[in-house]
Amino acid sequence: MVLEILILAVAWWSEELAALKREMAKRRPKEDDSVRSTDSTFKGGRGGEDQMGIYRMLGRTVKRQKDPSLVRNVVELDVKSSAPIMVKTFYPEDSKEHDSKKHRRVRVLAELTDDGDFFRSMGPPPFTHLELKLANRSFDQKKAPSADGYTADICLHAINLDPDLFLFLLSRCLAIHHFP
Repeated sequence: MVLEILILAVAWWSEELAALKREMAKRRPKEDDSVRSTDSTFKGGRGGEDQMGIYRMLGRTVKRQKDPSLVRNVVELDVKSSAPIMVKTFYPEDSKEHDSKKHRRVRVLAELTDDGDFFRSMGPPPFTHLELKLANRSFDQKKAPSADGYTADICLHAINLDPDLFLFLLSRCLAIHHFP
């Protein structure tokens, strides 16, 4: 009773609008169900069965078959005897005689990195324009400002004014291992 009094207290609300609202509330679920059923048949679905439902059903009804054993020279091998054969097949011995040009180059670089001085002398690679562009896209305008008070749009504007200067600053910070 109190609810009706409050609704009728609104200046533009009338009994006719209340009747239309009740009629709309009655029809809405029927329309939604009909739209849902046509959408699901159009998409190729079958009622309440989605793909996960099918896989759940298959998992309950179909028995899991045992993995086939490895057969070597007409002899079925157990797990312990098939493991070394699979290791030799998929991870062969590393030999320098069968290396390609690319593999030889990788081997030389790997030996240089064992010294540790090769890449330390080069320093870290500088940041690129692509990395800067990807970082710019990741800025979220809705986040609160950082500890220094700069918002994402202020940082983005500063970066876009002179991206080369910003890349130089970032690369220099990376080289001296200092990110304030």
